[in-house]
Amino acid sequence: MAVHFAQVKLSNLILVNHEGEVVEGEYAVNQASFVLHAAIHTAPSDILAMCHAHTLDGAAYASLGRPLAPISQDACAFFEDHAVIGDEAGQVAVERDVGLNTAPAFKGLAAAIH
Repeated sequence: MAVHFAQVKLSNLILVNHEGEVVEGEYAVNQASFVLHAAIHTAPSDILAMCHAHTLDGAAYASLGRPLAPISQDACAFFEDHAVIGDEAGQVAVERDVGLNTAPAFKGLAAAIH
């Protein structure tokens, strides 16, 4: 958290347990990321790793609440292999229920727009 993408390296990553406690590293835990990632990793699924980003374009598109249309090679990579997660997940991403409500949307898919 609070490290620019261009400066991310192994030495400034943290390892967090499922209670949200830092096990390795010295940076703070992003609570919104923790509740989503922890719930998805503890849910029965085939997900081994995940990441998320808040790019300007991605955030603008996510606000539309609709799936990607297969109109480019990049978008085709996710054709019928992503979910759109809307209000049903909850409003405040720091509450554990949001993570628990969101996790099922990832089952069997490569990506989600939230």
